[in-house]
Amino acid sequence: MSEPAQEELALALRVSPLSMGNRISAARDLVAHPELAALVASAAISAWGARLVVREVAGLPRHVAGSIVAETVGRIRARLES
Repeated sequence: MSEPAQEELALALRVSPLSMGNRISAARDLVAHPELAALVASAAISAWGARLVVREVAGLPRHVAGSIVAETVGRIRARLES
C-alpha cells in the first residue's frame, strides 16, 4: 500500500521512506486500539510500550486482541490509581 504523504514526511523527518512507512503503519495499528492510544496520549505509557502490546496481539482475531488490550489497559489504569 502506497502512502500519499510517506515521501514528504520522510524528507521532513530525515528518515528513509521505508522507515516512515513503518512509522505510519505502527501509528495506524495503535489507533485501532483507542483505549491504548489514550494512555499514550496522556503519557501514562510510552508509545514504545504501546507498540509492544499491539505487536503481541497482531495476527490474533479482532475480538481476542481487543480483550487482551482491554485487560492490559485495565491493569495499567489500576496501577496508576494505586
